[in-house]
Amino acid sequence: MFEKAIFRLFSSQYRFPSGFLGRYIGNKMDQLNDPQSDWVVSLLDLQPNDTVLEVGFSTGRVLKKISSIVTKGKLYGLDPSNTMYNVASEKLKGEMQSGQVQLVEGYAEKSMLPDNTFSKIFTVHVVYFWEDLEQVFKEFLRISKSNALVAIYFVSPIIASNKNFHEYTEDEIKETMISSGFRTVRAEHKMFGKQNGVCLVAKK
Repeated sequence: MFEKAIFRLFSSQYRFPSGFLGRYIGNKMDQLNDPQSDWVVSLLDLQPNDTVLEVGFSTGRVLKKISSIVTKGKLYGLDPSNTMYNVASEKLKGEMQSGQVQLVEGYAEKSMLPDNTFSKIFTVHVVYFWEDLEQVFKEFLRISKSNALVAIYFVSPIIASNKNFHEYTEDEIKETMISSGFRTVRAEHKMFGKQNGVCLVAKK
């Protein structure tokens, strides 16, 4: 009960971190989500020449980790929070200066990123915030290359639903990905503590 109460209290910050509290929550969530992020990344089979997009990059922790894998390609991060952009920019200063990493402030529904760019796209605990799944997935199709992989991670059921979170089911997300135009979608499951982790891996 306490966990759910705290979740509801800070739900707006999970959706759009801002200010000092946003920095704190971003760092805390990155630490808590580290095992889930590692698992999702493993499902994408990243290669040195990949062009990768993380939607919801938070503090830049995951992009920093995979920068040692994608050494000849390029890493992008998309996030609407200016606070997280500033935090991640500090963490990824060297990678951004070298051109290996580019961070973009923006929304998944209308990223403004170029067509046919990414070989891998992934998100961790972000799908709850999307009001229009179909619009997001069609945007992912637009910006991804042929045969690209897109990984969507979430827990089912979510900890607590409220106005800041959309309580999509696994089937609902999967069916929307298929109806939006993805050729195949497979579901992977893994328990993280008491949470049922789900990763839908789609192929363009």
